[in-house]
Amino acid sequence: MFEENGFDIYMHHEIIEVDISEKNKAERALKHRQLVVNELMEKTRDVYWRIKKKGNEKQTGAFIRDLKSRLEPILYNAKI
Repeated sequence: MFEENGFDIYMHHEIIEVDISEKNKAERALKHRQLVVNELMEKTRDVYWRIKKKGNEKQTGAFIRDLKSRLEPILYNAKI
């Protein structure tokens, strides 16, 4: 299209080095942590619903008790 209208096309490629500041690194680390937490929560829900779907109330209760016993110390000791 450009050549048909008499325009010349020049292409230029070069490598650009980007200096990542500490702020950008911190933002990326924060985003990564958020993604990790979301992934863990999603996996936990998936496992729960798979167990629940089987209809075994005993296994469902055991899963919830085990999850609760492992999470409560973490949540209790979190410094907010």
